[in-house]
Amino acid sequence: FDDRRSEGVPPDTITFSAAMAACARGGEWRSALLLMGSMRQAGVRPNTVTFSAAISACEKGGEWARALRLLRQMGDERVPPDLITFNAAIGACAKGGEWERAMSLLTEAMPAEGITPDSVSYNAAITAHANAQPARPDGALSLLRAMEGEGGSPPDNFSYNGVISAFGRAGRWEEAVALLRQLAAGEVAHGGEALSPDLVSYTAAISACAEAGRAAEAAALLEELRSSGLPLSILPFSKAIAAAAKAGEWRVACATLVQVSSLQLRHNALTTNLVLRACDVAGEPAAALSALLPLLRESAAAGVASPADEETLELVPHLLRRAAEAAEAAEVAEAA
Repeated sequence: FDDRRSEGVPPDTITFSAAMAACARGGEWRSALLLMGSMRQAGVRPNTVTFSAAISACEKGGEWARALRLLRQMGDERVPPDLITFNAAIGACAKGGEWERAMSLLTEAMPAEGITPDSVSYNAAITAHANAQPARPDGALSLLRAMEGEGGSPPDNFSYNGVISAFGRAGRWEEAVALLRQLAAGEVAHGGEALSPDLVSYTAAISACAEAGRAAEAAALLEELRSSGLPLSILPFSKAIAAAAKAGEWRVACATLVQVSSLQLRHNALTTNLVLRACDVAGEPAAALSALLPLLRESAAAGVASPADEETLELVPHLLRRAAEAAEAAEVAEAA
């Protein structure tokens, strides 16, 4: 863009669109809006592509209000939106949990423009219901069933994972797990092939169990995931540890932490602190310290960042003090 200007070549719609697309990929919404202003100053009229790229940049930057403002501006300037435009706008609403606005775009604005929603449109609207405060699992499920209906856009893993997440955030863990089971049973097809749970599906279901403090169910799902052959990450283990901590199952939390090490997954401070707090609440400071020390040794030996943060550093002196008090009390009791 700058090269063309320095060469005396006036920027045109193609140049601006290319620059705007780069902003969209990086979520640089401020730069995208500045470019929109530069277009007007250069006498270049924004088109559907440039507006869509600017809306996409706002979507990635979490700026749903600005995204909708740009969409309204398109109408004012008689620039026709397309499917990509609406999907970016619904996606922006999804990030902000603005389910009513997302649904208005899906069910009113798109039909008014003669545009048929696709699976991306529906998935973004499902995510809007999942991210709403409070979460709206029934709304998300209705969208999923509409996709499954005749003539709808076939649902994919993203669709089911969004609904599982919505149920979890609403505290309805049993329905979240039931939807996972539906996927696992091969009851759902996409493009003629049966869908099956992926890592995100299991993580969302385990997270649902964690929200409800269902440690046993979370542990069972984690074991099922481990046996599935799917690629693993730290996140489902963190969620299972959170479930154990919430249920007061400190031994399960510690054992899950050991699994992370045995699988050579990267620990993080969040998981570490969950285990430390679970042990602390259970009155097991020594167990907390025993769980922490191997993690510190492993990270030092591997030359990676320590799985500890400021909270960890605050917890350690507290745990040492409690462990010392417990040891002293045990000595007194033995002497008596």
